[in-house]
Amino acid sequence: AQTGVLDWTYTMNDPYQEMLWSNNWPIEFGFLADGKVYIWHTEHSVIDPKPRGAPWVAIDVESGEEVFRVDGLSRSTVWGGDPIIGDSIIVTQNTYDQRLVAFGKGPSAITVETPMAAIPKGSTASNFAV
Repeated sequence: AQTGVLDWTYTMNDPYQEMLWSNNWPIEFGFLADGKVYIWHTEHSVIDPKPRGAPWVAIDVESGEEVFRVDGLSRSTVWGGDPIIGDSIIVTQNTYDQRLVAFGKGPSAITVETPMAAIPKGSTASNFAV
């Protein structure tokens, strides 16, 4: 805020509550991209049983509203390294099972329909120049 007035706050709750002491994981600021703040939980000293995962959240920087949220995607630790983003794909280490997790918007798709009524009976579409 240019005025010094607080614009918004955000609390990231874990609905599955696998932390033993709270349903609020310690959160870490990840990165700022495309007008969104990406945050996720982090853990310093894991105890057994290990919690499987907590929320990953993208928040609109202007409104403070959740743009997307994924519960249980991966478990991060302070010592496990930070996620990275490139070409709208986020890659992180899941320290629960030591696998890399990549997620993003997914491939784009375009569907084109053409009327088949213009092709004479007995002909194929390959007989016509486009």
